[in-house]
Amino acid sequence: MKIRNSGKKDCLYAFLSVLFILIGFSSFSNPLIDKAVLPPPAISPAGSVSFCGSGVLTVTGFANNSNFQWQNGSGNISNATNSTLTVTTSGTYTCIVTNGGNSTTLTAVVVTINANPSVTVTATDNSICNGQSTILTATGATSYSWSPSTGLSATNSN
Repeated sequence: MKIRNSGKKDCLYAFLSVLFILIGFSSFSNPLIDKAVLPPPAISPAGSVSFCGSGVLTVTGFANNSNFQWQNGSGNISNATNSTLTVTTSGTYTCIVTNGGNSTTLTAVVVTINANPSVTVTATDNSICNGQSTILTATGATSYSWSPSTGLSATNSN
């Protein structure tokens, strides 16, 4: 908060203004105080998003002491009153942010939840001894990353 000081009278007015704001007279107006403007709240990620299994939506740009109510196409989501929401079902989600008696309904996000892939790994030899090798084959996904990489001839494959 910046206070312009152009004399004793202005300084007293600014002091009283801050005092009134601190004790709860939030509608008290003071032309000498420049209020910081917060960015408008928004849901991140925005637009249409896809998650495997589940994902997290987060409200950004909100003021302290804000209240949240997440909604889907069916209305309010029970007990979804935090700035983050773990989503496990596809649908359209929005959040109502309330602060100081003012409510804002945020731009909706369309979420698609994709099933986690069911990956199967097979080996040409199920039992090997030190110094021997086997070929591992994976199915059920489009690409694979193997770890730990020690002793492997390839760590990524399609």
